[in-house]
Amino acid sequence: MAAFKNIEEASSFDRTARGIISYGIEKSINVFRENIRIKENGCWDYKKTKHPAGYSMQPVNNKKENLRDNLRAHRFSWLLSGMKVTKGLVLDHKCNNKWCVNPFHLREVTHAENTFACSYAPATMNKNKTHCIRGHEFSKENTYHWNQRPRTRMCKTCMRDSLRERRRAKKCQQQTCLL
Repeated sequence: MAAFKNIEEASSFDRTARGIISYGIEKSINVFRENIRIKENGCWDYKKTKHPAGYSMQPVNNKKENLRDNLRAHRFSWLLSGMKVTKGLVLDHKCNNKWCVNPFHLREVTHAENTFACSYAPATMNKNKTHCIRGHEFSKENTYHWNQRPRTRMCKTCMRDSLRERRRAKKCQQQTCLL
């Protein structure tokens, strides 16, 4: 029972693994099987609750803490299928179907890889921009990284123009006040 061993190992850092243990592994497997709808493309759509972000959720009663919890069904599936969970990694849907819980449609990746894998995500679209909104190129010489973070950038030309405009407006305001 390697799957059960992986669940127990992961329970020290993974909320889903702790939920499966508190709910009962056998009961978790039965409930999970009852809620899968297999599609022609190989995706296993999960019929339970949907998270606002679009992911399927598995409600679980935590007996130890007397709580009702909702766990992401794709993580639930990954653990129940015997896959090992690596601390610090997230699961990515290779099929791009957030409802899919087929463990063969999932892979472990870093959070950054998961974010940038989606071409329509705002972070990916911003990362792929080569010019600012005024058409200046994001070159090494023309890019300012805000707060020492490489993923937050500003156009130096636009910054200079904005500063110049603020100074001019302040000078005009001071001259108007003197009259």
